[in-house]
Amino acid sequence: MSHIWIFAPESQSLLQRCLNAASPPDPSNKWLQTFGPQNLDLINKTNDTIIVADSPENDPVSETQENVDDNLTIDIEQFLDPDVDILLKIDDLVEKCLKTPKILVKLAETLPTSVAEKFIEHIITAEELKTDFLQIFYKYFIPTYIKRENSRFCTNILLKTHAKYPHLLKITLKIILKDVEIENNVINDFFTNSNSDELTKLLEFISDVDFSPEQYTHNLFSIYTAYKSCTKTENIQNYMFTLLKHCNNFSSSDKNYGKLMLAFLQQEKGLKKNIDVLLLEELVERHKTPFKRPCLSILNEIKGNK
Repeated sequence: MSHIWIFAPESQSLLQRCLNAASPPDPSNKWLQTFGPQNLDLINKTNDTIIVADSPENDPVSETQENVDDNLTIDIEQFLDPDVDILLKIDDLVEKCLKTPKILVKLAETLPTSVAEKFIEHIITAEELKTDFLQIFYKYFIPTYIKRENSRFCTNILLKTHAKYPHLLKITLKIILKDVEIENNVINDFFTNSNSDELTKLLEFISDVDFSPEQYTHNLFSIYTAYKSCTKTENIQNYMFTLLKHCNNFSSSDKNYGKLMLAFLQQEKGLKKNIDVLLLEELVERHKTPFKRPCLSILNEIKGNK
């Protein structure tokens, strides 16, 4: 099979100048003597076209997922040797992961729990690790490990990371919150063990995350856990109102939606600020949880204060 490459119109003048600048044929040239006569017509006809035959050895080879997995398995074999401390190979591991970050996913899925915990503790406490490596560690390893283990140790990972690397925690937090297959008890425990100002900052970060309806529903209780103990700033109240409006379309029967609605109304009653009472009343009326009656009661108090 051949591909025909045609010079672009804007290149024609340059092509012609090159042809004009070329030396005239040399009659003593052996190639021209042998091949010239029968090829001159072809050359003249195709002076604006280049025909290039495919080279089989240059054809791209598509790499299947199976091949990728096999390659990753080979890459991590040396780090799974039970007789060798993984920390003795940390420099080599860092370099390999920087080249192929998904090695970290495979390690998080494969390392024995005790080895993984030792590895994580080292990464969190080490003082001289490359920033690029830390970023991919919190992007690939930690979310995968939390999904696998879902343990108290995982909560401690988040707490220690928040204390030392709050900007890196956000990488992990966003991935965990968007993965509906990760049980949210680790996130809930993390929020429960954070102070009010920390929770406010975390909610402000979460407010910028674009969730699907399924992800919102999955995270309602976690958001409620953070909201009930955070410092209620105007930005937080505005976010909660926006969230309640948005989630009313698909989570109005979820009990955690009702809990969040009730907590929001209790706070609004105390603030006595201007709010769209008609819209708020519509949201309360439309939602279908056991918290509807107490929500209506507080709503009536808010309306009475207007």
